[in-house]
Amino acid sequence: MARYAAEEAAAAQATQEMAERIAARKRELAERKAKEEDEAMKKYAQEEAAVEASKAIASTIQQRKRELAEKKSERGRRSHGKICSRRSCKCSSLLRNG
Repeated sequence: MARYAAEEAAAAQATQEMAERIAARKRELAERKAKEEDEAMKKYAQEEAAVEASKAIASTIQQRKRELAEKKSERGRRSHGKICSRRSCKCSSLLRNG
């Protein structure tokens, strides 16, 4: 009888140890998954920030190109007006209309 009690106690202890190992493994997996999700979200946030920064840079470049084109066009009109101020010149009529 004592032998059966000892076997039951050993089985109960083995069951308890198994349950503890399973619980520990579940915690480890949950922690790993949470860590991976955090890393993925950080990476996503960095990528989004990079995309926004590149859009801002592209917008700034386009704006600067437009400004330079306008300045160049204005300089061209002014310098042409100094060179060609004849009313009979076809280009001066284009400049007045354009």
